[in-house]
Amino acid sequence: MSTFNPHETEKLKTFLEHASTQPSFKNGEIISSNYDRDNPETWEGIVWNDDGDCFMINWSNKKHLSGKLNLDDFQALSFLFLDNNQINSLSTKNCFDLEELTCKNNKLSEFDSSGCYNLHTLKITGNPLKEITLIACDRLQRSGLAVSNRQRSNIILSDSLQAKKQEDTDPLLPFLIKSSNNDLTRSEYHHYRNLLRDRQIKLNNEFPFTTYQVTKIEQINTLLNQKYRAAIKQAQTLCAFAQQQIETEPFVSDYEIDFKLDIYASDKYSHIPEMEGIPIYSGHPTMGFTKHDFEKGNTSPGENSESGSLQWFLEENHNEFLFRSDHPLKHQHHCWLLHELYDHTYLSWQDILDMEEIWVDVGLVMQGLVMQGCKNLMINSEKKVKITLIIPTYP
Repeated sequence: MSTFNPHETEKLKTFLEHASTQPSFKNGEIISSNYDRDNPETWEGIVWNDDGDCFMINWSNKKHLSGKLNLDDFQALSFLFLDNNQINSLSTKNCFDLEELTCKNNKLSEFDSSGCYNLHTLKITGNPLKEITLIACDRLQRSGLAVSNRQRSNIILSDSLQAKKQEDTDPLLPFLIKSSNNDLTRSEYHHYRNLLRDRQIKLNNEFPFTTYQVTKIEQINTLLNQKYRAAIKQAQTLCAFAQQQIETEPFVSDYEIDFKLDIYASDKYSHIPEMEGIPIYSGHPTMGFTKHDFEKGNTSPGENSESGSLQWFLEENHNEFLFRSDHPLKHQHHCWLLHELYDHTYLSWQDILDMEEIWVDVGLVMQGLVMQGCKNLMINSEKKVKITLIIPTYP
């Protein structure tokens, strides 16, 4: 390969030119017998991708590698193996693609892996660490974090990782599991709702709003807005069908439109068998219109909506932080559905970022009034349209 990422080669060269613990040898000379400081092709243990970016580093068991290794902003780095060396400091901030990192049995006194959103395995036992910083390592779970018990008290965690570390006391999990099994009593339901409200306030107050997270919120908002508008169109189609049925079918006397929202974060809770197939939120959001908005002859539902202007729901900026000059989301244009999630449900910002799938059911319930003696019987039939939103992984 003729071209290498200059930002990455300079940082790697700084480390490779550093003296190792073996007298008269540089780190580069430890990893490769034909080491050339100006030729990255001689830097053994590194795998480069086709764009000249560092994809993997495997320098485990070299024994004598020493100094500070700064790999911040290595955008394509996915795997890092540094076990059994003498490295004093390691930083992998904003390595967005980093999935697995092992640096056991070194001399690390400090370690920072903030912003490694895809990191799921971290093994750093056998180091005299004084501080471990793991802000916004959203995928890292307790099962993937290997540090000594003494070092756990020195970890600076993101909101999401703190929640994972303390998930046994997270009220969301028992609430979801009990709800799914229909085990909640009325008093338990109200008790959990209060706990979930307090949980939302706490997590949102501690949410760091990093640049990545703000960008991801904006991208999720764009997708939600598209699906919200698609749901409105489906509702309009169902209403037209129902109105036709009323005119042509004696059985049908009335109808209702219903929206149901199911949100899943399967990967986040994949290590909890009881959570399999359970959405983190299931409810009936306000969608901004009634069936009367689409009744025959109403060509401008936004001007005649009984529930407020449909146009207002569609076009208005529903960002409640719009006039808070110090808020990192103040410049975003929020659709109604995003506003509904963060302002009218128990979901925290971290929960919203953890979303993987959103299922929107647009339901039409047609009602028929049947006379039987002195009794009026209401018989229902249903027609549903599913709209599935897959939340992609953002770079």
